[in-house]
Amino acid sequence: MTSAFRDDFENINENLAKRGERVLGFAHLVLPADKFPKGFKYDTDSETPNFPLDNLVFIGFMSLIDPPR
Repeated sequence: MTSAFRDDFENINENLAKRGERVLGFAHLVLPADKFPKGFKYDTDSETPNFPLDNLVFIGFMSLIDPPR
């Protein structure tokens, strides 16, 4: 991620959040089937997850209106 992209990312997030919207960012990474076969148990609760979190490819944003309760 370049510095310019990070700045754009943060500006978009901040502007949408100021309007009261929730902002989600999406990314993907193709995992090798030999290391992550069908039925693989992903550990999302651990401090060190058992799947990669680096080299993800950013797909885009989605914002949702989140009205106060």
